[in-house]
Amino acid sequence: MALLSPRPRSGVRRWLRSAACVLALGSAPTMAQLSVAVAPDALALGGASRLTLRLSGDAGKVREGVAFSVDLPDGITLTSPVVSSLDCPGSLSAAPGGNRIEVAGVAQSTGQACTVTAFIEAESAGSYDLQSSQVSVDGAAPIPAAMANLSVIENDAFLSLNYSSPTARWRDRLSLTYTIDASSAVNDLTSLRINDRLPPGWTFVEDQVVESSCSGGLPESISAVGRDFSVASAFVAASETCDYTVQVNAGSVGLRGHVASLASGSSLAPPTQHAVAGVDVSSDALHLSHVFDGLATPGGKLGVVYTLNNASTADVTAIAFSQDLDATLSGLVRDGPATFTDCGPGASLAGTSQLSFTGGQLARGNSCSVVVPVSVPADAMAGDYASVTSVATATLAGVDYTAPAPSSAILSVADRPILSREFLPDTAADGSTVTLEYTLRNTSDSTLTDFAFTDDHGAFFGGYVQTPSPGSCGAGSFSEADSWGSILYARSLTIPPGDS
Repeated sequence: MALLSPRPRSGVRRWLRSAACVLALGSAPTMAQLSVAVAPDALALGGASRLTLRLSGDAGKVREGVAFSVDLPDGITLTSPVVSSLDCPGSLSAAPGGNRIEVAGVAQSTGQACTVTAFIEAESAGSYDLQSSQVSVDGAAPIPAAMANLSVIENDAFLSLNYSSPTARWRDRLSLTYTIDASSAVNDLTSLRINDRLPPGWTFVEDQVVESSCSGGLPESISAVGRDFSVASAFVAASETCDYTVQVNAGSVGLRGHVASLASGSSLAPPTQHAVAGVDVSSDALHLSHVFDGLATPGGKLGVVYTLNNASTADVTAIAFSQDLDATLSGLVRDGPATFTDCGPGASLAGTSQLSFTGGQLARGNSCSVVVPVSVPADAMAGDYASVTSVATATLAGVDYTAPAPSSAILSVADRPILSREFLPDTAADGSTVTLEYTLRNTSDSTLTDFAFTDDHGAFFGGYVQTPSPGSCGAGSFSEADSWGSILYARSLTIPPGDS
């Protein structure tokens, strides 16, 4: 009967609870792991995927001499240029177009993970196993290898990037084309987005017109500002290709790649795809470059920006160069004083058609700029015009120096319509009425038809009192304000060649 008493049963229950607590507190420590992932893991042939290797940290240990590698299978290579990264102390080896990624000499502090990324591409469709080596660690057992699978698919859309030249000199202007290739796709692509960031030192040309060959019409938005490019809500039909071409200013001497992405909000589209491109940029000891800053139109004005960079280890004095503007475009002339930034107290610019810069000074590692306003002749024909300076000369470390090459650029004269507006007068009292004059110029040699624009002033003023009469900009043209009087709609405007 004593065996049935409550006390021993209570004691047994207490012992069991204690045992459960001991088991919970004594769980085994987490082992270090290497993981391999690829995104997208279903890659359209012609695109690129991001390969990521991550070695977890150890909460109780410091690791030294960590090393591991990946030998890519036949048919898979690193992109060229290679875009790779290592976020912990150590060395990373990954050659452009190669098939091996090697990490060595890594030191991991307590609990610190280590991540390696590299972009890869495929030569043919198929299924590929991406297998790592074991991870060797000084004074410790190796960490097991890891693997991921990549499927490369034909007949699917992909993004590619192409520069107008694989090489450039510092501050040259280049064309960069983003191509959405759906020539083998079986479904239309909707709600497409492109995003890209140029390497440090590179910039998109300001206030440019992005050229497009896309038959599906313009996307919701296109932006090329600073280092960033984006397209939102684009459409590309199956079996077609779509190009967006922009102008960029080269920077970052050497070969630096960048990665653009193509994504879609449609369930029928492929997963996010990547594309890699780059340009090998060189620079002289004293480097002269120039660009035309703004849109050139017949009869219009813009600036020429000359930039001098001292990449040598000594100061440079007596810098000089010249340019014949008339040799670029007959009638192209200087139209105002030049603006100098950090070119030295003796810097000057003379001439209107024949420009001559003298007296420049630059400390080692420094740069300066000269901005010259110029006028485009009214009878200039649309097209691209080669612009070439003389070579720069100077005194470098007390010795006469002549740069190995002149600076080359392109002046693009556009025949696009130009819309401007002006308040007459440009000052007014509260409650008064002013005239807002819109001017549309047709700079092309053909008639501009069916032009339209919208101007939304919001709460800026009380509303339009009167709008232009029908036919004021060609037969059938008309303009009207919305019911609130704050938005002007102009439609069906027709302008003869060279008229406004």
